[in-house]
Amino acid sequence: MGALSYAVGRAGDLLIGAWMLWFGIGLAAGGLVLFHDEWRLHRTRPRSGEVRAYADGLVARHGHEAFRINGDAMAAARHAGTVDRYRFLIAVSETLVARKRAEARSTCASAVDR
Repeated sequence: MGALSYAVGRAGDLLIGAWMLWFGIGLAAGGLVLFHDEWRLHRTRPRSGEVRAYADGLVARHGHEAFRINGDAMAAARHAGTVDRYRFLIAVSETLVARKRAEARSTCASAVDR
């Protein structure tokens, strides 16, 4: 009885060890995948100079329609699955919104000064 009990206990220990090894390998692989994805997203992030230049051109060509045109381009990029283009257009949208807010603040400040 003692030998059987020992064998069952030893098999259980080996099973737990194998499970821990498998879990550790999976955890390491998942960590590498996450690291690679974050590195790629960081490497392909939109450059601020390019974003500002594109936003300037968009406003110069289309004026107040720049928001709508950028939104249409964002929808097209999202449906096409071009993640980098979509991220670039999101950055352009954020730039346009920041400019609009700054313009509104300066308008309010000049109205208060009157």
